[in-house]
Amino acid sequence: QLPTPQGLLARLLVVASSPYEREGHGCAALRLLKALHQTIHAAVGEIWVVEILSLLQYIEGVSKCVKWSGDAEVKLFLRTSLEKIDDSAWSSQISLELSWQMAGYASPSKEKGWSLSFSFLYKALGTSLAACQDLVHVKSQIHTLLMTADYMEAPERQ
Repeated sequence: QLPTPQGLLARLLVVASSPYEREGHGCAALRLLKALHQTIHAAVGEIWVVEILSLLQYIEGVSKCVKWSGDAEVKLFLRTSLEKIDDSAWSSQISLELSWQMAGYASPSKEKGWSLSFSFLYKALGTSLAACQDLVHVKSQIHTLLMTADYMEAPERQ
């Protein structure tokens, strides 16, 4: 069973948000997004060519010694993409995919990569819900988050 475009985008954004974790797969994830832009959504083609190239140049220009996780830039990339797509149903679906991705990080190890990914997923979920016009869906997602959050874990508490 193939992932949905939203599921593929969600997973690749998680990898790209920590470009120096996972053996440097962040840049490869961005390049794959650029190559698959038509598969993800037709509306993002032109903007992704420019945005992804800019992100890649920035990531490759920053030393690994600099503490840059990339999550703010990738979150901005997601927001810009969702604005370009401008489809509430699509935004609803990516919020569900991000929630499902969070379930994969439900049993925390104290590894840095887990914490960064989980924190990014929360931020990306908020970004996708902000772009969604379906208020019933947004309320439902927020309610689910509040009810299932483990408030003993810092990323979930924040």
